[in-house]
Amino acid sequence: MLDEADPLTALELLPDWERVAGLPDPCVPISDIVRERQLAVARKIAGLGGQSRAYFIELAARAGLEVEIDEAEAFASFTCISRCDEYLYTDSWHFVWRIRVVASATSFESGYLLRQLFFTATSACNERLVSWGSDNLECVINRAKPAHTIVLFAYDLDPEPALWFDFTLN
Repeated sequence: MLDEADPLTALELLPDWERVAGLPDPCVPISDIVRERQLAVARKIAGLGGQSRAYFIELAARAGLEVEIDEAEAFASFTCISRCDEYLYTDSWHFVWRIRVVASATSFESGYLLRQLFFTATSACNERLVSWGSDNLECVINRAKPAHTIVLFAYDLDPEPALWFDFTLN
């Protein structure tokens, strides 16, 4: 019975631990592997939260993605001493921050980390030609972010070229 008192070792009471922790939730996918389920419950119960860059980078790492964070300095307000080629951000942009997801080919191979959708013959006319993202990451970050802020997600993709030209002379 002692093993069932700890979510990291529980087997028979694992569904009860998941119910108490509110799992599965919209941000955490359901796993069939018992060890992953135990870890998800333990993380949910013992998680402290935070508002630092390191905290949000760790959240992304748990989803299997590497990220960089741009904060207020990237969205500085336009003033009379600003350069003429700077963006016209207002004071309300001080509450916006951006997460840049550094994607690689392996991110798409797993299918779980990033999704990439293409326009097809069955697509509606108002759909994008291509879209990508990570629903799990965006859900987790938006749930954990400070309530007064807005998060923008940028996916730095290095797409495979459809055609290569070699202009070197032999």
